[in-house]
Amino acid sequence: MKKKKGAGKALSPALRLVLKEVRMYRWKIILGGILVLAGSLMLLPRPFAMGYVIDVVFPNKDVRMLLIAVGLLFLVHLLKALQLFFVGVLFYKVNNKIIIDIRRVLFEKLCKIK
Repeated sequence: MKKKKGAGKALSPALRLVLKEVRMYRWKIILGGILVLAGSLMLLPRPFAMGYVIDVVFPNKDVRMLLIAVGLLFLVHLLKALQLFFVGVLFYKVNNKIIIDIRRVLFEKLCKIK
């Protein structure tokens, strides 16, 4: 499918303003996306660990391995909670900075009108 000439100009001025402001924080947004992906990957070993506990630790009545497995699961959940906190704070700050920048630009344009 061919692009029409001037297709980039089809964006509304409001959308161009938002994209310009978001572009300034693209690295923080990318970092947040990577942290979200890392948090999702942290949950992958949980079913394997639970299967190991049920299939190996319980039949052998190995209390030491049970404590190790529970400790590792607790550590993974603690790391996941920290990751969720930091992602929330990061996106909260970026969101507020973008909104403040857009308001500043709009206010400056409004002052120029008078």
